Amino acid sequence: MPETVLADTPAPGTREPKARRTGLFGGRLQVARLRDLALVPAIVVIAIVGQIVNPVFLQADNLINVLQTMSEIALLVLAQTMILIVKKMDLSLESTMGLAPGVAAWLVVPAGAGHGLGLLPGAWAIPVTL
Repeated sequence: MPETVLADTPAPGTREPKARRTGLFGGRLQVARLRDLALVPAIVVIAIVGQIVNPVFLQADNLINVLQTMSEIALLVLAQTMILIVKKMDLSLESTMGLAPGVAAWLVVPAGAGHGLGLLPGAWAIPVTL
């Protein structure tokens, strides 16, 4: 009866290929993977300059404040990124983000100030913007 040879085993008389070392220190990083780290030096430089200019910059309270302030815009940018990834190319989000606060301010600012209509009370500014 002939002996069965599995596809995973090398043919007789051939050498097994060397195992490729993978990992951060054991192998080479692919060039495509280096693009993921392209902004890290810029972020580090911004953090260092920010700390030099204002010693409160890297404190936990300030970082939490920045993250809370930018969370709404981050969610909108994430949604816009998904639209761009599927190649629908709808860039109307930027115009809406710029126009809505202006319209809300125009409706809320009193007419006596010379710039607004004063049609709505101040409490309506946020719902109109959203």
